[in-house]
Amino acid sequence: MERRADATLAAARCRMSAVNRLEATIRVDERGTPAIAARFPAIVGDARIEVACVTRARLDLGDGFDWAPATTEADALLFEGDHFPLTDIASALPA
Repeated sequence: MERRADATLAAARCRMSAVNRLEATIRVDERGTPAIAARFPAIVGDARIEVACVTRARLDLGDGFDWAPATTEADALLFEGDHFPLTDIASALPA
């Protein structure tokens, strides 16, 4: 654990996806002490860890969970807005 902390603090840039940030928070809440859980946001901030968008199209967390299976299965998605057209996902709406 200490080696990972040292590597994180020594890195020029640290990023994690929003999903990984959520999972880390849940794990700390489940396995850590209340004091560590309360300090976790500050620990992430002190380590200068950026929370990165899941895709280059800047999809939000929920969109990322729609995008992943649609990509895997080559499915079209029913969506509105301007984020998904920036991905490789086809629209389920007729043109």
